[in-house]
Amino acid sequence: MRPFVVNGHGRLVFPSNFSADLDFSVLETLDQLAAVIRRDFEAKAPTGTEILVRVESDGYRSRAALLRDIAMNLVWGNRYAMTMYAKRPTRWRDLPRRRDDVFLPVLTPWEHGHRKVAAVGEARVALPRTWDAAAEDRIFTILFDIFRHKRHHASERAPAGGADRG
Repeated sequence: MRPFVVNGHGRLVFPSNFSADLDFSVLETLDQLAAVIRRDFEAKAPTGTEILVRVESDGYRSRAALLRDIAMNLVWGNRYAMTMYAKRPTRWRDLPRRRDDVFLPVLTPWEHGHRKVAAVGEARVALPRTWDAAAEDRIFTILFDIFRHKRHHASERAPAGGADRG
Protein backbone atom coordinates (compact mmCIF):
# COMPACT_ATOMS: atom_id res chain seq x y z
CA MET A 1 0.00 0.00 0.00
CA ARG A 2 1.36 3.41 -0.96
CA PRO A 3 1.68 6.06 1.79
CA PHE A 4 0.05 8.63 -0.50
CA VAL A 5 -2.79 9.12 -2.98
CA VAL A 6 -2.76 11.02 -6.26
CA ASN A 7 -5.83 13.25 -6.25
CA GLY A 8 -7.97 14.37 -9.21
CA HIS A 9 -5.60 17.30 -9.87
CA GLY A 10 -2.58 15.01 -10.20
CA ARG A 11 -1.09 16.10 -6.86
CA LEU A 12 0.23 13.88 -4.10
CA VAL A 13 -1.92 13.82 -0.96
CA PHE A 14 -0.41 12.45 2.24
CA PRO A 15 -2.37 11.23 5.27
CA SER A 16 -2.55 13.49 8.32
CA ASN A 17 -0.15 11.26 10.25
CA PHE A 18 2.56 11.56 7.57
CA SER A 19 5.88 12.97 8.74
CA ALA A 20 8.67 13.77 6.33
CA ASP A 21 11.96 12.02 6.99
CA LEU A 22 14.65 14.07 5.31
CA ASP A 23 17.97 12.59 4.27
CA PHE A 24 20.58 15.12 5.41
CA SER A 25 23.45 12.89 4.29
CA VAL A 26 23.19 14.35 0.77
CA LEU A 27 23.85 17.87 2.09
CA GLU A 28 27.52 18.64 2.57
CA THR A 29 27.43 22.28 3.75
CA LEU A 30 25.20 24.68 5.63
CA ASP A 31 24.90 26.68 2.41
CA GLN A 32 23.28 23.69 0.73
CA LEU A 33 20.88 23.31 3.65
CA ALA A 34 20.06 27.03 3.51
CA ALA A 35 19.33 26.69 -0.23
CA VAL A 36 16.94 23.78 0.40
CA ILE A 37 15.17 25.68 3.18
CA ARG A 38 14.96 28.80 0.99
CA ARG A 39 13.48 26.76 -1.87
CA ASP A 40 11.04 24.69 0.18
CA PHE A 41 9.94 27.20 2.81
CA GLU A 42 10.94 30.82 2.33
CA ALA A 43 10.04 31.07 -1.37
CA LYS A 44 6.58 29.67 -0.71
CA ALA A 45 5.56 31.36 2.53
CA PRO A 46 4.73 35.02 3.08
CA THR A 47 6.15 36.83 6.09
CA GLY A 48 3.89 38.50 8.62
CA THR A 49 4.80 41.85 7.08
CA GLU A 50 3.85 40.64 3.60
CA ILE A 51 0.50 39.43 4.92
CA LEU A 52 -0.07 42.81 6.59
CA VAL A 53 0.76 44.72 3.39
CA ARG A 54 -1.55 42.50 1.36
CA VAL A 55 -4.38 42.92 3.90
CA GLU A 56 -3.98 46.71 3.98
CA SER A 57 -3.94 46.93 0.18
CA ASP A 58 -7.03 44.71 -0.19
CA GLY A 59 -4.91 42.07 -1.92
CA TYR A 60 -6.98 39.15 -0.66
CA ARG A 61 -10.09 38.26 -2.63
CA SER A 62 -11.29 35.40 -0.42
CA ARG A 63 -10.90 33.82 3.00
CA ALA A 64 -9.18 30.80 1.49
CA ALA A 65 -6.29 32.91 0.18
CA LEU A 66 -5.84 34.51 3.59
CA LEU A 67 -6.00 31.12 5.34
CA ARG A 68 -3.42 29.69 2.95
CA ASP A 69 -0.99 32.52 3.66
CA ILE A 70 -1.44 32.23 7.42
CA ALA A 71 -0.87 28.47 7.29
CA MET A 72 2.23 28.85 5.11
CA ASN A 73 3.58 31.54 7.45
CA LEU A 74 3.17 29.23 10.44
CA VAL A 75 4.85 26.31 8.65
CA TRP A 76 7.70 28.61 7.61
CA GLY A 77 8.20 29.65 11.22
CA ASN A 78 8.92 26.04 12.19
CA ARG A 79 11.00 25.17 9.15
CA TYR A 80 14.05 23.94 11.06
CA ALA A 81 12.27 22.51 14.08
CA MET A 82 10.02 20.33 11.92
CA THR A 83 12.80 18.88 9.83
CA MET A 84 15.91 18.73 11.96
CA TYR A 85 15.43 18.77 15.69
CA ALA A 86 13.87 16.43 18.20
CA LYS A 87 12.27 18.58 20.87
CA ARG A 88 12.56 17.33 24.42
CA PRO A 89 11.29 19.37 27.33
CA THR A 90 14.19 19.98 29.70
CA ARG A 91 14.55 22.12 32.79
CA TRP A 92 17.09 24.89 32.32
CA ARG A 93 19.30 23.63 35.16
CA ASP A 94 19.42 20.15 33.59
CA LEU A 95 20.37 21.43 30.14
CA PRO A 96 23.80 20.21 29.01
CA ARG A 97 25.91 23.31 28.36
CA ARG A 98 28.86 21.80 26.46
CA ARG A 99 27.22 19.40 23.99
CA ASP A 100 27.18 19.99 20.23
CA ASP A 101 23.82 18.26 19.73
CA VAL A 102 21.82 20.77 21.80
CA PHE A 103 20.30 23.69 19.92
CA LEU A 104 18.92 26.80 21.59
CA PRO A 105 17.48 29.19 19.02
CA VAL A 106 18.11 32.90 19.28
CA LEU A 107 14.70 34.52 18.92
CA THR A 108 13.90 38.06 17.83
CA PRO A 109 10.63 39.58 19.07
CA TRP A 110 7.95 39.81 16.40
CA GLU A 111 7.82 43.42 15.21
CA HIS A 112 4.35 45.02 15.08
CA GLY A 113 2.78 41.67 15.95
CA HIS A 114 -0.36 43.18 17.48
CA ARG A 115 -0.95 45.27 14.35
CA LYS A 116 -0.54 42.23 12.08
CA VAL A 117 -2.88 40.12 14.20
CA ALA A 118 -5.55 42.85 14.31
CA ALA A 119 -5.35 43.37 10.54
CA VAL A 120 -5.73 39.65 9.81
CA GLY A 121 -8.68 39.38 12.20
CA GLU A 122 -10.45 42.32 10.58
CA ALA A 123 -9.70 41.11 7.05
CA ARG A 124 -11.25 37.70 7.70
CA VAL A 125 -14.54 39.30 8.70
CA ALA A 126 -14.59 41.50 5.59
CA LEU A 127 -13.64 38.80 3.08
CA PRO A 128 -16.26 36.69 1.32
CA ARG A 129 -16.38 32.98 2.05
CA THR A 130 -14.86 30.72 -0.57
CA TRP A 131 -16.58 27.37 -0.10
CA ASP A 132 -18.00 26.29 3.24
CA ALA A 133 -18.32 29.15 5.74
CA ALA A 134 -18.52 26.83 8.77
CA ALA A 135 -15.39 24.91 7.77
CA GLU A 136 -13.51 28.12 7.00
CA ASP A 137 -14.50 29.50 10.40
CA ARG A 138 -13.23 26.37 12.19
CA ILE A 139 -9.95 26.42 10.26
CA PHE A 140 -9.50 30.13 10.83
CA THR A 141 -10.15 29.78 14.56
CA ILE A 142 -7.38 27.19 14.89
CA LEU A 143 -4.83 28.94 12.66
CA PHE A 144 -5.56 32.40 14.01
CA ASP A 145 -5.14 31.22 17.59
CA ILE A 146 -1.62 30.04 16.75
CA PHE A 147 -0.88 33.13 14.65
CA ARG A 148 -1.95 35.59 17.34
CA HIS A 149 0.10 33.87 20.03
CA LYS A 150 3.29 34.05 17.99
CA ARG A 151 5.87 36.07 19.92
CA HIS A 152 9.00 35.75 17.82
CA HIS A 153 9.99 36.56 14.27
CA ALA A 154 10.74 33.35 12.39
CA SER A 155 13.41 34.62 10.01
CA GLU A 156 16.15 34.88 12.62
CA ARG A 157 16.46 31.15 13.25
CA ALA A 158 19.66 29.74 11.84
CA PRO A 159 20.22 26.17 10.62
CA ALA A 160 23.45 25.80 12.60
CA GLY A 161 23.35 23.38 15.53
CA GLY A 162 25.27 23.40 18.76
CA ALA A 163 24.87 25.19 22.04
CA ASP A 164 26.03 28.73 22.45
CA ARG A 165 29.26 28.63 24.40
CA GLY A 166 29.79 32.33 24.73
